[in-house]
Amino acid sequence: MSTNKSQNLKLHLWDPEDNFLRAEFNENFAAIDAAVATAKTELSAQIQTAQQTANTARAEAAVLPYATGVYTGNGYGQFIELGFRPSIVIIGEYHDTSDSSYAIGLCSLHGLQSAGISIRDTGFEVAVQLSRKYPATNLQRQTYYYIAFR
Repeated sequence: MSTNKSQNLKLHLWDPEDNFLRAEFNENFAAIDAAVATAKTELSAQIQTAQQTANTARAEAAVLPYATGVYTGNGYGQFIELGFRPSIVIIGEYHDTSDSSYAIGLCSLHGLQSAGISIRDTGFEVAVQLSRKYPATNLQRQTYYYIAFR
């Protein structure tokens, strides 16, 4: 017979002088199997809840007249996927440095390219920007916030 039990599943643990009983091994396997079944059921429920939340969020986003988001500049041009052709995109950046704070915003209208923003069929593109010139839309490691209207 086992002398000790494990902390979580209360599995049989044997000391060197303990005798082994087949029933204790079977109890250990039954406890492990039950714990795996419980974890599997809980994980399935969590996945289902996450999928329902994601589906609700997608449905709500599909009916909003705008999309908002954040992207990090890479300096080399990048496409921001929205899933629709925006009629107007407004991009802003905010800096809070030791010597100054400033916010800047710029926009692009459907059919026009302005300030390094180009409207595309399913989103918008920000241009290559390797040096700090204003207005900035794609400086490396700079965070940009946008709102794009349908």
